[in-house]
Amino acid sequence: MKAQDLDHVLPTEQPLAGSGGVQIRPVSHRDPYEALDDLMAAVEVLCPRWPARGQFESSGVWVL
Repeated sequence: MKAQDLDHVLPTEQPLAGSGGVQIRPVSHRDPYEALDDLMAAVEVLCPRWPARGQFESSGVWVL
């Protein structure tokens, strides 16, 4: 099946979401990486050490 064969099946208009969406402008004009660094510094102050967690099994199988 070629892409041209699907032109009559797949609509080019988006009746449900064609006019949807919202324009959101950034609140700050700061560098986003600087803002992320500030946020991560605050998180580190609140939780300076990672919580303890169990070890992985030693089965050697690494699949999701």
